[in-house]
Amino acid sequence: MRKVKPSRRRPRKSTKGHASRVLRGRYMGLMKNLKRAQKVQVRKVKEAKGFRAAIAKARKLAQA
Repeated sequence: MRKVKPSRRRPRKSTKGHASRVLRGRYMGLMKNLKRAQKVQVRKVKEAKGFRAAIAKARKLAQA
């Protein structure tokens, strides 16, 4: 009979980490529907000002 190792519990995900994953998911979802030139604009905003500003820019471009 084989011994089974007890399963190791995964460390709990932090609230901050979850929030950052949610933002990244929104960003990626919006980027999917933009044209190449628009994606370049949004990436520049993300590098300069972060995900929140990039999401706002992507939403604005998607509506135009």
